[in-house]
This record gives sequence, C-alpha cells and structure tokens, in this order.
Amino acid sequence: MGTDPLPPGVSAIVEFLGAAAAPSGHVRRREEDRIKADMMNVRDRWMSVDPRAFQIKCYEVGLTSASAGALVGFLRSIQRGGSLRPRDKAFQFPADPEALTRQ
Repeated sequence: MGTDPLPPGVSAIVEFLGAAAAPSGHVRRREEDRIKADMMNVRDRWMSVDPRAFQIKCYEVGLTSASAGALVGFLRSIQRGGSLRPRDKAFQFPADPEALTRQ
C-alpha cells in the first residue's frame, strides 16, 4: 500500500497492536483496554478515522477477523458518541507515533 489512509498516530497504534498480537493475531485484553482508553481519552485522534481503512490496516498487521472486528466495533461506538469501559481509564498512546516503536 503506497499511502496510508490513516493518520500516522492511528497507523502506528495499529502496528503496535499487531506486533503485540503476533504470532496468533489475537489482541490480548491488556491491549484492548489500552486502545479503549485511548479512544475515550483522545477522541480527536479517532473521530475522523475511516472504519473501513482502520479494518484494512488491522488485517495488514496480522490481526484475526475477530480481533479486527472488535477494534472496529470500538471505533464505531465512540464515533457514534458512545463510551467504552477500559480497566485503565487514564491510559493514552503517545502523540508521537515514533514513540510507539521505542516502547
């Protein structure tokens, strides 16, 4: 894929989740909670994300259809004004996408 239709921060987060889920492709509960918290705490990062492009990126990084579907469901929920219930409500991914590769 030549150009990524996702904002760099979102793309980096999905890549981080894909690396954490390897080799099974299943997103663990800890990472699920992290993305839920980030979606709630940094809504501006997520509101303009195209759910289809997000889903494609999830598949590109090796997530299973179940994991990708769950993440897309979270995205759609917050875009509709809903809320998510993460365990760690204060978590946020860094604003700098490069910081994720250093974690």
